[in-house]
Amino acid sequence: MAVLTNAAVLPAIMALNGLMDEKLPVRTAFKIRKLHRALSAQWEIVEEVRKSLIEQSVLRDAAGNPVPGEEQRGQPTVRLRPEAIPHFEAQWRDLMDAPVDVGEGIRIEELGDREISPALLLNLGDLLAE
Repeated sequence: MAVLTNAAVLPAIMALNGLMDEKLPVRTAFKIRKLHRALSAQWEIVEEVRKSLIEQSVLRDAAGNPVPGEEQRGQPTVRLRPEAIPHFEAQWRDLMDAPVDVGEGIRIEELGDREISPALLLNLGDLLAE
């Protein structure tokens, strides 16, 4: 059984994306597709919870609109109410640390003798088993 944390889900999805174009045995390719779908669904849940946490914690102006924050990596952000930040951070940390059982991982031998970057292996994390 492969168990990840929510924090490891997005890097694992990116690593699985890196394997999508590889020529692999049908069983291995199917397993990768199945894992990708499960992890993508899990990440959607994480995003929904994140948006809910932000909605609960956001600082609003007199008209009830979210107060914009500084852009981060070219993306707009909102400011959080100062008194809500500790709760938001604790809830976010708990969410990201929560375990996710993804079933059977990928055994190294299933990937064959192909060359794979260490970064891809790192991002596969606990999906990869010896």
